[in-house]
Amino acid sequence: MQAILPIEVYEALERNIGHDDAKLVVKSFETVKSFETAKSANIEYTWAVTKDDLLSEMENKFASKGDLQLVENRLNAKIDAVKSEIQLVKTELEGKIDKVNAKIDNLETKLSAQSKLHFVILLCVIIVTSPTALELISKIIGLAK
Repeated sequence: MQAILPIEVYEALERNIGHDDAKLVVKSFETVKSFETAKSANIEYTWAVTKDDLLSEMENKFASKGDLQLVENRLNAKIDAVKSEIQLVKTELEGKIDKVNAKIDNLETKLSAQSKLHFVILLCVIIVTSPTALELISKIIGLAK
């Protein structure tokens, strides 16, 4: 073992407490020092193991860039599927709207024809039922009495 006390300190101990007692004190210091060194080495080893365990546990628990990329790819695929489905529904709705517009145009045409017919019938009824209207028409035609 290497000496942990300078020689001057050992000589001072030897003068004050004697040779055998000085040896005993120095051996005690060496034992304490070796115990501290061993304990320090054990703590460093324990810390290294704990650190490695924590790192491996973190790698298992947290998502890596590759995991995030996979999730992003899945989400993008789902988004594309939803977009194409929306486009399909949009196309279907546009077709239905065109059909409804065609029906409305057809109904407008029928309604316009019916309105004209109703107007003519109403005009005929007014003429037939109103004596003044008949007189006016006859004057216009030249069949005056």
